[in-house]
Amino acid sequence: MSGFGTGQEVGEGFQRKLYVGAENFKVVSINPSKEELEALYDREINFDPEYIGETKVSDADGERDAKQIRLDFYLANEDNSVTTKIQFYVADTHHKSQTGKFKVINSFGRDTWLDQQAIQSKQVPDNMSWYSADGVKVAKRGEVELISFLVNLLNLPFNLDKVEDVSEAYAKISKEEWAKIFAGDVTLLRNVVAGTNNKIGVLLGVKTKGDGKLVQTT
Repeated sequence: MSGFGTGQEVGEGFQRKLYVGAENFKVVSINPSKEELEALYDREINFDPEYIGETKVSDADGERDAKQIRLDFYLANEDNSVTTKIQFYVADTHHKSQTGKFKVINSFGRDTWLDQQAIQSKQVPDNMSWYSADGVKVAKRGEVELISFLVNLLNLPFNLDKVEDVSEAYAKISKEEWAKIFAGDVTLLRNVVAGTNNKIGVLLGVKTKGDGKLVQTT
């Protein structure tokens, strides 16, 4: 599924084309080092990428600082004529609504809002029989978006009634693995990507920054 508008060149010096449209991409790198970035772009870069930081969040539990990791997934199409990246920001904290419910995620990467009692008992209310409580836990901020991307990349089953073993549809990251990720170790994510030859459809756009520069968006 391809469809691209006319490339637009940006600024002076190093120039790259920006694209509008949809394309299928393979993931070629996740949070690359400086050396890996130079290999990807085939040129020298003058900075060391930093992926770990902090962010300020606010919800029904008030305002607070939380550790955050930026996950950069570098993408390339079949002939490497188009390269871009998609970013996910995951904060090591919860999201609590004004009604006292927490955003949760289950073993299949699907999210909803539940109160503390339902989370602890792993029993959803009668009117939520559509939602599986398998592995349900409080979601980290940004976790749902990351898992959704991986579910689509792996083409995991959506209808659990049609799989003999529900573990075939699992899309979850353990507490121990999250600790590694927040420390900068993204080996798990790299292994997930390395285990598939699938491509993922991404819609590309172009936006204007405050300084007037055009940048690629996904």
